[in-house]
Amino acid sequence: MSRRRDSALHQEWAQIAGRILAEGWAEGYADARERAADELGLSAQTRDAPNNREIDAAMRAYQALFLAEETAARVRAQREVAMRLMLELESFEPRLVGPALAGTATQQTPINLHVFSDDPTALERFFHEKRVRFDADARIYRFGGGREEPRPLYRVNYQDEAVEVALFPEVGLRQSPLSALDQHAMERATRAQVEALLVNT
Repeated sequence: MSRRRDSALHQEWAQIAGRILAEGWAEGYADARERAADELGLSAQTRDAPNNREIDAAMRAYQALFLAEETAARVRAQREVAMRLMLELESFEPRLVGPALAGTATQQTPINLHVFSDDPTALERFFHEKRVRFDADARIYRFGGGREEPRPLYRVNYQDEAVEVALFPEVGLRQSPLSALDQHAMERATRAQVEALLVNT
């Protein structure tokens, strides 16, 4: 296969994966990459597979071209709900992360929050006191130096929005886990920063 054809296939793979993510048919970059590979009749483990950053760029381009109004409305709705929940979770110093913060939320992506407490049962007690039903799980986060750490994850429904709340120790406020997008520190936003985003959009 020629280098030019390799490059064209690489680009097409990224574009298909980006479309799949934008339309809400995949759970993350790896899933979108595999689904796009299936469409193209390729192995997802091919050496020239697009990376997460390329897929993210393709997703943003697709949203801008075909889903601009829908995406903007979805992002705003999620940020508004997130801000209200963050107010209730104020004692846990919540931070918004993920697609709602990045401006790429779809109908399928949940709101993602990080909260902080050295008491591992504090968040469950909070939900019980507020009579909020939740599903408890765990998610592995990566940090610098190759460290991986499982953190408690709670899935709740708040004002008709799916929300995933990850609990970190208080020291976690000073060290954000790595983003799957580029392996840099994950972007986080305080409630005041989310409010500023809403005012400016």
